[in-house]
Amino acid sequence: MNDSSQRLSGIPRIHIQLMHKAIFLLALVTLVATCGPAAPSADVFAQYTGTTAGDLFGEPLAPAGDLNGDGHPDWLAGGTQRLTQKIQPGYVQALSGLGGEPLHTFHGHSGHDRFGTALISIEDVDGDGVREIAVGAPYANQGRPDAGSVYLFSGRTGSPLWTVHGERGGDGLGVALGPLGDLDQDGIPDLAVGALQPAMSPDRDAGPGYVLALSGATGEQLFLARGDEETRDFGRELAPLGDVDGDGLPDLAVSAPASQAVLYVSGRTGKTLQRLEDLGAGFGETLAATPDANGDTWPDLLVGAPLDSSKAPLAGAVHVFSGLDGSSLRVFRGTQRGERLGGSLAALNDLDADGIPEIAVARSGGGALRILSGAQGQELMRLEPTQEQHDFGAGLASAGSESGQHPPHLAVGFPGIGPKENSSGGLLIVVLKR
Repeated sequence: MNDSSQRLSGIPRIHIQLMHKAIFLLALVTLVATCGPAAPSADVFAQYTGTTAGDLFGEPLAPAGDLNGDGHPDWLAGGTQRLTQKIQPGYVQALSGLGGEPLHTFHGHSGHDRFGTALISIEDVDGDGVREIAVGAPYANQGRPDAGSVYLFSGRTGSPLWTVHGERGGDGLGVALGPLGDLDQDGIPDLAVGALQPAMSPDRDAGPGYVLALSGATGEQLFLARGDEETRDFGRELAPLGDVDGDGLPDLAVSAPASQAVLYVSGRTGKTLQRLEDLGAGFGETLAATPDANGDTWPDLLVGAPLDSSKAPLAGAVHVFSGLDGSSLRVFRGTQRGERLGGSLAALNDLDADGIPEIAVARSGGGALRILSGAQGQELMRLEPTQEQHDFGAGLASAGSESGQHPPHLAVGFPGIGPKENSSGGLLIVVLKR
């Protein structure tokens, strides 16, 4: 291993650990941690890069669970390839969280289909004991332009299990994915998928959108929930909730950012249970489920509003809501003009020993990634990118180990959308400790 550490003025020593099998670039971020007895620390564990200039590798990220049985969390990273010079389909890699080697590589089927825009891992579908991999390609063209597609692959072998296509051209099926419970009681977990849909009139900036619930076993449609003029862009982001309505199945948070709304919908029927709205421009651009943030033992919800201008123009905000009743728990607002706080976010475990989970946030368009206290919003740690890591933090995902023997990990994408668009993207894996 290549092993280095550095003391910064007034800052505790931070250990940076580089795995020789996983590092392709040696220039890494600078980590800055807040002083104090409970200040968290971090190791930069690995760095991966994409394969093609402009592939935007690392913009979509998701935890994969432990696909290869080594006890370490693995990762899903997409390269949608929308800035490549040649028209080509997107790709997704499942990456070993320990050795760094690709476990599987998946490719789309049509040029600029944005295969990999949405990624999730769901519980075992095919009975082999390993989680599966779902991929969205909202601009896939399977006989209907931009109808979109969703693909489910075996997490063990990488073999395709099923594919579902959008019914109409322009549907954009696959823009978002979210896990559901076992809706059809077949013993196999199901999943939800969002669709964009075109605007219904020239004066609208987004279509109504819809969300499909699909059988994990077959891809068969289980329910359809549609947006309308009051919930435009419905299905842009999805995040799991607990069982809000008490019917025995987990429910779902669905964003409609063009209407500045987030809805809690039934995981059984798609019916709207609650509506959160009018809480700042861009409200609902990002969503993330978070562990219990208010002591009621219920998982809660993070909502990003990167265009919020309450404190300064486009400073952004991150809202924390009760996952049970939708009440507002906390709001953390950006203070700098153009900060766009909440442009990307991820929920973390408690790192400062106060019993409240922390939040990883980055601004839209890249910059420093910050770990914020989930209780007060103060900065606990900052990760500064190098000059080569363009749009740092555009992709964020967090995971723990399934064995429980390893600390939480954070994946940080830098897809290369910055001034040097000829570079491929990449991601870091950061191990967080307290």
